[in-house]
Amino acid sequence: MRSARSLLAVGLACAIFVSPAYADSTTSSPGLTVIDLPKALELALQNNPELKAAQSDIGVASAQRDRAASGHWPTLRAQAGWTEYRRNQRLYPATSPGEPAVISHHLLGGDVVLSFPLYSGGRISGNVDVAELAEDSARDTSQWTKVDLVFQVTATYYSILAQRRLIAALTSAEEAMAKNIERLDALVAERKAAPLDRQRMEVRLAALKQRRVQEEAALKVQTLSLLSLIGLSGDRASFEIVGDLGKPGGAPAPSSESLVQDAVARRPDCRALRSAVRAQERRIDVAQAGHYPSLLVQGSYGMRWGLWPSEQPDGASALADVGQVGLYLDVPIFEGGRVTAEVREQRARLSSMRERLRQAELRVRLEVEAALLDYRAAMERVALSEATIGQATEAFRVETEKYTEGKSTISDVLSAQSDLLDAEASRARALADANIAAAALTRALGETA
Repeated sequence: MRSARSLLAVGLACAIFVSPAYADSTTSSPGLTVIDLPKALELALQNNPELKAAQSDIGVASAQRDRAASGHWPTLRAQAGWTEYRRNQRLYPATSPGEPAVISHHLLGGDVVLSFPLYSGGRISGNVDVAELAEDSARDTSQWTKVDLVFQVTATYYSILAQRRLIAALTSAEEAMAKNIERLDALVAERKAAPLDRQRMEVRLAALKQRRVQEEAALKVQTLSLLSLIGLSGDRASFEIVGDLGKPGGAPAPSSESLVQDAVARRPDCRALRSAVRAQERRIDVAQAGHYPSLLVQGSYGMRWGLWPSEQPDGASALADVGQVGLYLDVPIFEGGRVTAEVREQRARLSSMRERLRQAELRVRLEVEAALLDYRAAMERVALSEATIGQATEAFRVETEKYTEGKSTISDVLSAQSDLLDAEASRARALADANIAAAALTRALGETA
């Protein structure tokens, strides 16, 4: 009986400690697209739809800036038209008393019109400033989208590695249990082991299978999430995620307050909001310019053609050229409160945007301090989990020896095995959390690496 127990215990121990399933995957199968963290980040920065949209928004803002700046330049237009008058009209105004003229109520004309704004009350320069600040905001928003994308990809990647290590540990334990049930069947047939031990091992094996199926489903979801982030729409089975679940580098040396101040000053999302606030301040100036007059110089030159004239003196042509130049002043006197209401609207928007900026700065403080705490806690968990694995390994060894000597039950051995499995899973999760916390701290500081 003792030799049978020894054989069974050795089988359990060897399966747990010798199985290569615990290792992270660093090699790939033929025909699969291999993706490690640098490759995932490279693909994400190239293909992520949200990042591409943010980069396109920069082009939109740049075009809006150019459109606003065009207000400083003169405009040149060609105009043509056919006019029917109720009464006959002169082809062009008389230049002297009694001057003969071509008379018609069918006039065809065309002009080239040049207009140049001399004064607009600050509307044009204000719109240019607004557009330039909006472009700055779009650039910072695009940069923040990049920072956030790098974090999401990194967090998902390390979650996948931790999940795969957990599944490998479950698979190893499951295979070990199945083999030892076969060994136990032979021992039960020889009446060298109790049937109850087999039932307990079957219950444990079923629990391991259920947990593995659940964790494999979670891994599939995580993999699909990563492929979505990096902008790939192919079959999940054609990609293989590889890498090592190691410890991250050390935490930054400065105090949390110093990090918070740096993050508030340089984080792209805060910079984008500050540019948006300044743009809104200029929109108020543009709205207030609605109270001011505008001054425009305009000139035109063209041709008039009197069709089927009712009067046409001898030698007079029905085709004549006309031209003019003028200075035009537009003074708003009464507009029903429209300008005042627009100014009030823009001031309310400014108040709202300032509060959003203040909220963003408070959020930066929270994210930096929380990321520091999470990082330090995760590193402590890594150290504790390593110690726990050692303790669980020793406990399993002791229970195995006691079972061999007939001083323990199979339930005690399976319980120790379960503790060891949980310790390995906890260590994998702690390593992943430490890497994710390091990435979260990088994101909180507004950096990509």
